[in-house]
Amino acid sequence: MSSKIIKLREAESTSKSQNANFKIVLDKPVTLNDGDEVKVNSVFLDTISASGDFIEIEKDVLIEIDVGKYIINDSVDQKYSPPLLNAATTQLRKYAPAPTGTLATIGDADIYIACNKDTTDGSTEELESFSVFPQHFGLHTCGGFDLQFTYDKVGGGRGFFHQRIVSEPGSDYPRRKGKVFKPKIFMQEKSFTCTNTAEAKSLGIDVGRFNFKYKDVKPGSGIGIASADTETFTYNLPAGVYSPTQLGEIITDEMTKIDALGPIGNQLNSDVYPVNSAFLTTVAQLYAKAGGRTSFFCKNDGTQFLKYDPIGVIKSNDNDRFIGASEVALQYDQDHKKMSFSILHMPQYVNDTGNNGVPGLKYDNNRLIDSYSGCFFTRLSPPDFWTTLGFSNVVASPVLDNVIQDVGGLMGGAITSLSVGIGKGENRTAGFESLDTPVQKNASFRQPHPVGDIATSATLPIFGERVFSNDFNSEGYYLIEIDCGIAQDLIGANGNIGFNSTKIHSIVSNYFSQGNFTSDQGAGSLGYVHKGAPILLSNFNIRILQANGEVPDPIQIGVLNTIFLEVISKNPF
Repeated sequence: MSSKIIKLREAESTSKSQNANFKIVLDKPVTLNDGDEVKVNSVFLDTISASGDFIEIEKDVLIEIDVGKYIINDSVDQKYSPPLLNAATTQLRKYAPAPTGTLATIGDADIYIACNKDTTDGSTEELESFSVFPQHFGLHTCGGFDLQFTYDKVGGGRGFFHQRIVSEPGSDYPRRKGKVFKPKIFMQEKSFTCTNTAEAKSLGIDVGRFNFKYKDVKPGSGIGIASADTETFTYNLPAGVYSPTQLGEIITDEMTKIDALGPIGNQLNSDVYPVNSAFLTTVAQLYAKAGGRTSFFCKNDGTQFLKYDPIGVIKSNDNDRFIGASEVALQYDQDHKKMSFSILHMPQYVNDTGNNGVPGLKYDNNRLIDSYSGCFFTRLSPPDFWTTLGFSNVVASPVLDNVIQDVGGLMGGAITSLSVGIGKGENRTAGFESLDTPVQKNASFRQPHPVGDIATSATLPIFGERVFSNDFNSEGYYLIEIDCGIAQDLIGANGNIGFNSTKIHSIVSNYFSQGNFTSDQGAGSLGYVHKGAPILLSNFNIRILQANGEVPDPIQIGVLNTIFLEVISKNPF
């Protein structure tokens, strides 16, 4: 008897569709003669990530986060600091349209997004709608992810838009129109393009039927529009195997660098500022980086503008203000087994008796203010990296809203506002509010807390969706499918209930050996003895399958997969 080992290693594949779905072409084909036996000798599956203990990064990853900033418009900072309180114009925060009631004096406690003004030209187009269709209009489920689009912004650069596609049967889609979405977006030329078609296709969306409809009449030239002011955090993550805790610490260390985007100082008139980061800036710095464009803040429902003005007074009289997040952290939560942005805002600092204020909440004109300022994400790249961490549904996409007329030349003309859906614990973090929040911690504990500060370091984080735990959809085993011209019968239930195949050559138990690889030494092999004329074994299409016959999600299996076949012959090779 003689034997020959055939190595089927994913890292040496000639082509692949995704992890655990690859093709091998042998340099030297193997002849299979009558009476020769073929069996799986051993299997090594890369289930490091599936164990929940590690995250496998196959190659260096350029991480990019586009960061938008906002403030909470509370009662503080409505006036200039002394000595300008008696000046002719004392209002630090000015409003358009003109505020009604007491907005200008006490604020409205709502979120205001940092924006710049852009102006349309003759090549500007307006997206009227886009339609999405499933691959099948039956009971097959599709969706459960964010469709991601990019376009050329009116003010230059790339714009990004995310649309959540809920998980539902294809039968819920109208057959003729599909699902129709109508975000109001201005762009240069007809440039709206889907950027994650591969993911969309794998989740049941017909990427060949996207229908982008633009308005027949262009917006025209000279229209002012609000554009969210964003800056980009970048970091090149080296390839390797990381624990979730380790990965969070590495990225957090980079996000919290005070001079990540350039030099720092404290010379406002020379445009040198105390922080230079995508996550934290100042009002004067925002205005300076706008490059001559009008900078302002837009209420997140698109109904109000706010502007710090004039910039010269802000720079020269200690009236500059921080905007963004003073604390940023990506962490692994051991209790929830999830990654989380545990904090992405600047807290209200309370109980100050000198220079030792602590994070907290405050009642402001009978409203609870959960933070001073903060950040949100408009893009996470690359998408597959952030999906691996569980962050596939945290991006907020600004869209245009209604036209707001100027007041007293504050905005330089009418501007089309924007609106952004920013949910606490979904797209932003904030101080945690609980049943205990309104209870006074003194002898008056029986009475509700009417005004004042509440010290608390607890925050409401943004949790990722992925649970890092030993959770296998393969029900305790994997199936090794090898398509090489040799037929095997795996017979299950009838119709759509069960999985049947003529290509399964081994069944591998989910047994973890050292290093969290799943291995099998041929115990589950389904042997084959050849009968008849000789055949050549040359091309091998390999898939590693779950119990339902589907390739595992890349989150659950990596690329370091190898299968060894053994050919046993009565005749020497």
